[in-house]
Amino acid sequence: MSAIWFRQNYPECQLTVFEADPRIAETLRGNLNRAGYADTIVENAAIWTENGEITFNATGVDSGRIDPDGFEMVKARDVAELIPDEVDLMKIDIEGAEFDVIDRMVDSGAIDRVWNMAVEFHPTRSTFDRMMRIFERLREIGMMISFESYHGGAVGLEATEGAFTAVGRQHMFVQAYIWRDGGVEAESMVHGRPGDSALLQR
Repeated sequence: MSAIWFRQNYPECQLTVFEADPRIAETLRGNLNRAGYADTIVENAAIWTENGEITFNATGVDSGRIDPDGFEMVKARDVAELIPDEVDLMKIDIEGAEFDVIDRMVDSGAIDRVWNMAVEFHPTRSTFDRMMRIFERLREIGMMISFESYHGGAVGLEATEGAFTAVGRQHMFVQAYIWRDGGVEAESMVHGRPGDSALLQR
C-alpha cells in the first residue's frame, strides 16, 4: 500500500521496493500492476550488510524477518551497494535488522547519499542501548532526528515485567524520522504510511 501511495502522490519519482518474502513480493507486484504502476521496481531480496543469502523467518504477513532460526533462505543485498548516488527518502521497516543495516550505512559512508529516512525500530531491553548509539552516530554526522514511540502487545513480550504498568512486558515501537539539513521536504511523504523498505528519488 505504501508503494501505491508514493506513486499516486509522487508520480514522477523513481521508486524501488525491497521485499524479502517471495510470496509477499509476488502480491506486491500484482497490486502495483492492478493499480497501474507496473514500472515500479520490486526486488525480492532482504536489505542487509552484505550480498549473498540469509536465513529468513517468513510469517506470510508483515512480521517476517531475518532470523538465524528461520526456515527459508532468501537473497540478501548489501545496503551500501544498492543505494544510488542520491536518495530523497529511504523508508525502512525490516523487523529488527535496522540496527545492522544503519550501522553498515554509517560505516560505509552510504548514509551520505540519503537525504531523509523514516525508520521503524523494534528495541528490546537488549537492543535499546544500541538504538541510542545509532541515534548518537547519526547526530555526529549532522543528521537531525525526531521520533514517536508506542507500546503494544502485538510487537512482542519481554521475559520480565517493567516497573510501569503502561509498559508491562511489552516491547517499545519507535518510528524515527531522520534528515539532513537542506534536504527535500519529507514529512508529508511518510507520516502514518505503512510499508517495508523503499528508496524514493525525485
